[in-house]
Amino acid sequence: MPCIVIAPTANLFLPSGMFKNGDSPGLTTSFALVTSWTADTTPYPGSSVVSNGLLVQSTRGGVLVAANILMSNAAAGAVTGTVQIKQGATVIATSSPVSLGAFGGTGTATCSATVDVTAGDSITLEARCSGGSVVVKSGTANSWVRVTA
Repeated sequence: MPCIVIAPTANLFLPSGMFKNGDSPGLTTSFALVTSWTADTTPYPGSSVVSNGLLVQSTRGGVLVAANILMSNAAAGAVTGTVQIKQGATVIATSSPVSLGAFGGTGTATCSATVDVTAGDSITLEARCSGGSVVVKSGTANSWVRVTA
């Protein structure tokens, strides 16, 4: 009986994703690591989060790293919120400031970069605000970071 062997192609890439698990209050005017992430394994099997960083599963050039982050302001005055993505210690993308109205105003900060990645790279997210009481909101649809081909 003939035997067919199927080998993976050299260009096989495994995307990764994480979503915010619980709101992160207390943003300041300096960029700081956003914590409490969960691997988004349903659409991105094999995804893992270590020390609040999304681990890249595959080595490849020209990969899209993107973030979509919902922020909310509880303060009496309008403020702005900004996020940035880091690959290891290097900032690879920064969002434009997002306006957050007073008393519960929300906005979504987005940023992305096309970069070369190596399996095991850690992708983290940092955030800051111009003042007030800003929270990064949780949820798979609200706040996520992804590494896709």
